[in-house]
Amino acid sequence: MVRRQHKTAFTGAAFCGMALFVLLGAIWPPSLEAAIRVNMDRNPVSVNESFQITFSAKGSVDGEPDFSPLRKDFQILSTNQSSNFSIINGKIERSKSWTVTVLPRRTGKLAIPPIHFGSDLSPAAAETVTGAASRPDQESSNADIFLEAQVSTTRPYVQAQVIYTLRLYRAVATANASLDEPKVEKGDAVIEHLDADKHYQTQVNGKNYLVVERKYAIYPQTSGTVTLSPVKFEGEVAPNSFSLMDPFGPPPRTVVRQSAPVTLDVKGIPAGFKGSQWVPAKQVSLKEEWSRDPPTFKVGQPITRTLILTADGLTSSQLPELPRWVPDGIKAYPDQPALKDDKNRNGIIGSRVEKTALIPEKAGDYVLPAVSIPWWNVTTGKLEHATLPERHIVVAAAAGSGAGKGGLGNVKPAPLGKLNAPAQPAAKQPPSAAPAPAAGGGY
Repeated sequence: MVRRQHKTAFTGAAFCGMALFVLLGAIWPPSLEAAIRVNMDRNPVSVNESFQITFSAKGSVDGEPDFSPLRKDFQILSTNQSSNFSIINGKIERSKSWTVTVLPRRTGKLAIPPIHFGSDLSPAAAETVTGAASRPDQESSNADIFLEAQVSTTRPYVQAQVIYTLRLYRAVATANASLDEPKVEKGDAVIEHLDADKHYQTQVNGKNYLVVERKYAIYPQTSGTVTLSPVKFEGEVAPNSFSLMDPFGPPPRTVVRQSAPVTLDVKGIPAGFKGSQWVPAKQVSLKEEWSRDPPTFKVGQPITRTLILTADGLTSSQLPELPRWVPDGIKAYPDQPALKDDKNRNGIIGSRVEKTALIPEKAGDYVLPAVSIPWWNVTTGKLEHATLPERHIVVAAAAGSGAGKGGLGNVKPAPLGKLNAPAQPAAKQPPSAAPAPAAGGGY
């Protein structure tokens, strides 16, 4: 049976009553145009796992949605509708969303067809559905409650990211339940919780389960064996589905389940890595931005260069300092580096942002040397470099007698833009840049 719920969230100014709302609606009529977006909470999914499709509309849609086209390839388990409106600068903005929980009927790339909201139509989308997820042959997989722990790799490099996935399967209702966090039993590792838990339905050996999926990023700090201890679940289960709410029914029983331990065979830093700081990642990029686009250089006039180092699979604290790149004849005023970690269910993306204000002291031709960060590709097992090529710049003389008298007090913020001006012809070679300072370890 399809369950429908409705909730409305109000934001912005407080309303004293419906009469005031009607008055405001008369003053600021809502937009008649509706832009509908479609999002899936998980993609891909297994054929025996449920997922959610959310249809979001800004403005007023023409009518109620007709989700019947979804039934061709999906079983509709439930729907949920929410509404929201806010007042910004005297203008009412309205939005609605419909969340549909579905179960795929088959494998393949299944189309999510356009859905009619009256005369409005949502865009088409697609969901990739794989075969039934393989389960370990163990007695617990036939139980009403069991835990499953998996890692993305059992042979990681030291300080490289390992994704640890914990799933709790429940075929019965529970109360007073608790679920432990993974802990290091042997060796040394840093554990980071990733994003919010995922909730969905699945089947194992023909039995329906509710699943709570939780993910962590594991960073082993030593080579050799690192063992993660079993994760324990504890909760109360009633003899039947009504006993938990029946004070006169039979008492619930306490159930304890735990996952299998996980052992990692951690590889050390390979001999082929030649950098001053170990950087194991799936991908590393280095880019630059300037406070003027394209950048222009004049004696005494400040300009800011921003270098952004990003690594997929590392935290920001594991990223190295950037080597010195400012030539003689240009004063440099660096800001404190800005470190940021973006977490999602696929892991952590760390970034390091270094801003430097430059003030040329003399007119002439200069070369900003290349900036290169060696890193180890954990996917291919090869050494790679994230590099910015050298930049040839020409510094013009200052107009009038104020040449060379610029200062930081004259710096005005300007929007950052990507460097897209063509390089100037090569000029005389500047003094070599100082070697990169040796940075400490990632943790």
